[in-house]
Amino acid sequence: MTVVMGGIGLLPTLRQASFMQAGSEPSTDATTIGTCLAGHWNRREQATCIGEIATSFRRKNSKEPVSVQTYFCTARELAAWDVVLNENYAAQLRSIERADEPDGSVRRDQMEALRTAQRLWIQFRDAEMERERANSHGANSVWMTANVETVGLEMTARRAIDLSLD
Repeated sequence: MTVVMGGIGLLPTLRQASFMQAGSEPSTDATTIGTCLAGHWNRREQATCIGEIATSFRRKNSKEPVSVQTYFCTARELAAWDVVLNENYAAQLRSIERADEPDGSVRRDQMEALRTAQRLWIQFRDAEMERERANSHGANSVWMTANVETVGLEMTARRAIDLSLD
């Protein structure tokens, strides 16, 4: 996921730097998130997994200014939750495809409804991130970027949890 809004074209570069610096790939962190999610029975408890990667990584890298550290940690976790979200979305589609429904039109309608909902959710998430950017007017650029990423992280993680197959 790459978000480029109103002069925040540095996001992809900063995100890539956060992974190079951390020595971790989003899929590795996604596995850690999956383990956390599996340890909780309901979505409310699963929400406690949000922030786990960023918090643990932030503790390990205390040499950087807080704003930069916050950005890197949040961007790292956002990328991991994006992997989880994509996996859960694909699992939902597979579940619909395999449903024991003799009428193929029902499955097609369900798949199209899920695709439409996901497209609209992405638009909503991006609009909320843009709103946060606009509300951060006057903030130092790294803090603003970190705040925007935090909104994306929270929303992406909650959507991933919502799309999980229980």
